[in-house]
Amino acid sequence: MTSNKFKKLVVFDNIILTPEQKERLMKTAEKIEFYPKTNDQNFIKEKIKDADAVINCWTIISEDSLKNSNVKYISNWGHWWKHRIIVSEEKLKQMGIHLDHIPDYGTGAVAELVWAGVLALSRNLEKWHKDAATGKWTYENIKRGEKEVNISEVQEHLVQNKILGIVGMGRIGYQVAKIGLHGFGTKVIYYSRARKPEIEKEGIEFVPLKELFEKSDIISLHVSPDVSKNFISKESLQSMKSGAIFVNTSVGNAVDQEALIEILRQNKIKAFLDVYQQFPPRKELKDLPNVIFTYRLGWFSQESLMNKGEKLVSNIERYLKNKN
Repeated sequence: MTSNKFKKLVVFDNIILTPEQKERLMKTAEKIEFYPKTNDQNFIKEKIKDADAVINCWTIISEDSLKNSNVKYISNWGHWWKHRIIVSEEKLKQMGIHLDHIPDYGTGAVAELVWAGVLALSRNLEKWHKDAATGKWTYENIKRGEKEVNISEVQEHLVQNKILGIVGMGRIGYQVAKIGLHGFGTKVIYYSRARKPEIEKEGIEFVPLKELFEKSDIISLHVSPDVSKNFISKESLQSMKSGAIFVNTSVGNAVDQEALIEILRQNKIKAFLDVYQQFPPRKELKDLPNVIFTYRLGWFSQESLMNKGEKLVSNIERYLKNKN
């Protein structure tokens, strides 16, 4: 490495930067090579053997790929790096490799999407949009006395004063909770691996997971990728209140997907889903009126992309400045 630049920086994956951010990145190394996502460890090993820095996001980099390389710096363009850099933190230290990642770049974006899904489901926005787009003027029919209304059968509800259950009280879970608590006046209960006494002072109550599923009108899942598969079990899902809303913008593997689809087919609950055990099961979900599904939209916003790129480049610039 020269005084303020890497000799060679290898970038795997299609990282997204503004022109200004990319210009700054290009100044951090004498030579930069860009490659798309790959699972070929032999290719990775070959490309990084003479590099002193690597950027990745989805490409998996193994200990074997690193051990005969000159790499001393890795920057992961993401918040959770442990399933992409398959090397322990202790081993990275022993190898003299500094690791940067981006733990927080889209908290607000994910929290807003959670509430977008909740509000769309609670007020049946998709149905009312289709009715208006096709000239089905339900409200006019009610006004004219052409449609009878049984109040108990009205499917549109407020979220105000409902019970919001948060599973996993990290940064995003807390932001979702604050919006519910202060924006909509929901009562907030939560379950997390570790209790958070500081937030309980705000009137947010810790409860066992079983109780959370039984009591909540809205449940939003915010667990880390290392959670066990099917952590949210069939039994948990079946215990939900009739008409409750289940939201997952977190980890697809955390939910028993087959059980969730079956419960949705029974029309017992509603759901907004952004992550899955693999890709969205479109055949099973697309005709269900009680589910809205997207695919990894959670953090994806202009502001989050700019924030993520800024943190990536700033981390690299800071490392180079402190190293020399």
